[in-house]
Amino acid sequence: EEKGGGCPLKGLNLECNPLTTNGSDTGGVKAFAAMLASNGTLRSLSFAGCDLGDFGCRQLVDGIRRNTAVHSCDITHTGDTTTHTVRAMAEALRLNQRGLAELKASQAAQAEAQGREQASRQADADKEARRVAYLQWMEDEKAARVGDRLAKYEAARLEREAAERKAREEAERAAAAKAA
Repeated sequence: EEKGGGCPLKGLNLECNPLTTNGSDTGGVKAFAAMLASNGTLRSLSFAGCDLGDFGCRQLVDGIRRNTAVHSCDITHTGDTTTHTVRAMAEALRLNQRGLAELKASQAAQAEAQGREQASRQADADKEARRVAYLQWMEDEKAARVGDRLAKYEAARLEREAAERKAREEAERAAAAKAA
């Protein structure tokens, strides 16, 4: 696995590479199987024609069981491999594929839950914004009603003052006419 943000290796084709000596001296296969335990990026492997033998293939099976990322491994033409070992490889890969499917389903469910949570937060924020807007509208309406009342009171006061002035003027005219 490459460090520093590079592109990780996802597939490795070792076809026809002599990883063993006629199925014996499996040190290279052991080392590769051990590396699989700590590698999380390899998805596809091919050892076709590598003459691994049954023991070498069993070591790969052990490595793949410890690495849930690998979902395909070609071991055709690898020497004398027993049916039991081939089945063990198929089972390890099947479990990895099921685990991958479960991981993807889990990630999808998590993304969906996050989406619902975000939508819920947005709905709450929208509801709060509507509440604040309503309260502001109520305050504006209250201010407008108060302003209307003040305007009516002022108009009534001015009418009273005008009526009182008119009555005074008429009384003054009447008094002046009486005096004359």
